[in-house]
Amino acid sequence: MAQRYPGAGPIRKKRRTKRKLAGAAVVATIFALLLLGDAPLYLISDHYAGVGASQRITLGDGSRIELNSRTAVALRFSGAERRILLLEGEAWFDVAPDASRPFVVEAAGGTVTALGTAFDASLDRNAAQVVVGQQSVAIASGGRSVLVEEGQQSAYATGAAARAPTEADLDRVSAWRRGQLMFENETLGEVVDALGRYRRGLVYFVNPALRARRVTGVFRIDDPLAALRQIEISLGLHAVYLTKYMIIIKEYNWIFFRSRPPLCTGDHVFQSGGAFRHSVETGMRQWRAEWFRASAEWGQRRDRGGDRDHRSGGAGLTRPRRHFRRAARRRGADLPDSARRHVQSAQRRGR
Repeated sequence: MAQRYPGAGPIRKKRRTKRKLAGAAVVATIFALLLLGDAPLYLISDHYAGVGASQRITLGDGSRIELNSRTAVALRFSGAERRILLLEGEAWFDVAPDASRPFVVEAAGGTVTALGTAFDASLDRNAAQVVVGQQSVAIASGGRSVLVEEGQQSAYATGAAARAPTEADLDRVSAWRRGQLMFENETLGEVVDALGRYRRGLVYFVNPALRARRVTGVFRIDDPLAALRQIEISLGLHAVYLTKYMIIIKEYNWIFFRSRPPLCTGDHVFQSGGAFRHSVETGMRQWRAEWFRASAEWGQRRDRGGDRDHRSGGAGLTRPRRHFRRAARRRGADLPDSARRHVQSAQRRGR
């Protein structure tokens, strides 16, 4: 059969090929940035801890440095001072005393001078935070100097003066040295960003308002994907794993639980006030058990010949799901408005 427009077929085929090649090039570029994005830091630093790794360093003067994941430092030692550039990430410094050679950490355009001390310094974009574990440090930034004592913290941005010292939670700040991350009433966006230090990839929120949800908990840093799954379950969210490097987070359309606790930890979910503790694993086992009970109930009804039961939730749904929703309504679970309207419409059709 002759073509209606001679020559159109090959042209369209070439265009489709070009689009596919362009899409493949974009995907390849994204993965290259994810996998090779830290290469410049590795080249300009003296010590570098990769993604998901940590590193302990003992300097020639006896001082010790512990690098967190995705952290890079450069050494600038001289006869007059011991200067370290914090290029990226977070590090714990345990300084050997030497009055003739001050120990100085440079980050975000400011300096932190150790006065015979141990402290934590972190760099996030153009801002630095310092938490003192022992004795004190002097922070110089924006033309001003601030003295931070033991158990206190301060922060500053590039070109700005350091904030006044405040009390710090040393246990939470140093949790990464024990292989944990601790959060207390932090936003979901901040938690996801913190977990991103220990894994490669991107996390995209379909609804940006989800980033404002609050999370309190303790998670292990050796498996950040497991931490994301626990948060997903406890907050009633749904994560779509395109790959382990690209994750999309959205809300569930159906929630069958009677109540959903607002706060979570790596091992447990807490109700407000922390008085009641409910295991996530136990809750999921109960959810699966109810689903299987609904499936078994439908199988029994089918064997008895009672296959059509319009009261069970609507002809447009699969049988196990209809029985599952009926069980949810029986125990007083709230369904979304759209689901309730769908069920009521199906019931009217059944009558």
